[in-house]
Amino acid sequence: PDMSLSEKPESILDRQEGVMRNKTIPFVKILWKNRPEREATWET
Repeated sequence: PDMSLSEKPESILDRQEGVMRNKTIPFVKILWKNRPEREATWET
């Protein structure tokens, strides 16, 4: 059996836009299921 934990997003806490090489990149801060809010991560 697969014993790895599958990380699933629970909700989006924040949204921002960054600029890299003259392109606007959207970022979202993801709260992961079964993780505290302090472990939320920014994803593109």
